[in-house]
Amino acid sequence: MRIFQGSYQGFDSIFIENNHIKMTIIPEIGGKIASIIYKPQKFEVLFQPSEPYRIPVYGDSFEKYDTSGIDEMFPNIDVSEYPYGISNMVTLKDHGELWSVPWGASIDRSRVITQVGGTELEYSFKRVIEVKNNQIFLDYVITNNSKKSILGIWAFHGLLACDEMTQIFLPADKVINVHDSSVLGKAETLHSFPVAKDLQARDYRLDRVGSPMLNKTEKYYVCGKLKTGQASLTLNKNQLLCKMNFNEKKIPYLGVWINEGGYKNQYNCALEPSTGYYDSIMRAYNNHAVMEILPGRRNSWGLELEVMPNY
Repeated sequence: MRIFQGSYQGFDSIFIENNHIKMTIIPEIGGKIASIIYKPQKFEVLFQPSEPYRIPVYGDSFEKYDTSGIDEMFPNIDVSEYPYGISNMVTLKDHGELWSVPWGASIDRSRVITQVGGTELEYSFKRVIEVKNNQIFLDYVITNNSKKSILGIWAFHGLLACDEMTQIFLPADKVINVHDSSVLGKAETLHSFPVAKDLQARDYRLDRVGSPMLNKTEKYYVCGKLKTGQASLTLNKNQLLCKMNFNEKKIPYLGVWINEGGYKNQYNCALEPSTGYYDSIMRAYNNHAVMEILPGRRNSWGLELEVMPNY
């Protein structure tokens, strides 16, 4: 295994490579994990940009940029007023603030340490990346540097290179649709998983990804807290299995995003473990489902990604 520095798409980057995986990190673009290649199949796991990378402007809309790879969402996803703990109300930015600011990065033997400070709120965000064989370990620490509690939603925003054979496996039999859908109906409608009913009462497979010609998107969450911290899906025409493992006590919620050409004419999907339920920090606060970091304290959690042949 080796870790080295170089250039990727014109940006200073850090690469982690062994016999199974080659990973690319671009610290300047929100600490983005831009590429994960599974070398035995010569397959790019992450959705790749359809436009060149650009340096984001803080506070801009997320959709103006590449919308690819893995970004970290904190302290929110949807634009939302901050509900608590500061005297002057602030509006939290689209998809949080971490993706649109440059991060620091350093190499520590077998690990890459990436970190950044908050803008609207006083916190430090640290992510440590380590690759072992076909596994990627992501360890996170958020430190509250203020004298008041900080509330926030962290979500893993990893867009994957799906296809029409992709199959999604969740530890759930009920999900909730979180935006209006031409297939699933109004937001906050409950559905069975993996087979739901569409608006015409026909069976609809929530564990599949349809054609990019459908020109629609779906987003749903496992209903309530997870019983088990795991999820997986298949890629590369069912030849590759991508698994996520995490502590459901620390990461109790899970969203699924499916883009069948309806957003920016792109084709991707994502499994989104999250500490809040869901997307808007105000909604999560009202749902009593938001992460709190006490003054001067830190919260930590981890996420393991594993890529392997799908036998």
